[in-house]
Amino acid sequence: MSFQSLNEFYKEVEERHRDISLGKNPRIKGENKYYLKVTRRYLKNFLEGLNANEKMVMIALDLHKNKEGIAFPSQKIICELSGLPLTTLKRTLTSLKKSGRLTITPTKGRNNLYIFPSSLVKN
Repeated sequence: MSFQSLNEFYKEVEERHRDISLGKNPRIKGENKYYLKVTRRYLKNFLEGLNANEKMVMIALDLHKNKEGIAFPSQKIICELSGLPLTTLKRTLTSLKKSGRLTITPTKGRNNLYIFPSSLVKN
């Protein structure tokens, strides 16, 4: 998938993900007027027990995962979608890996593979 902006990405996500939808703030102009809304079911089943940074990273990765539960966005993309600086992202990924919520497989010269446990792939 190739997108010109985050807005195009968010709109694509809204079309294919049943628990995430796009919201629009009419008081804000430009690219930052959009935000993501998630259902309570998604929060309970997928994000329960995580802190705010972990939730943002898991949502960003979930938006990129395939049917097998593997996502491979760059850390730059994850930072843009989550709003986290790179150092915080790295700490958060380490935390998610230690808690067993995510398996991270480094690859040579490419983006890491972020693998969701099979219990989280259905979302």
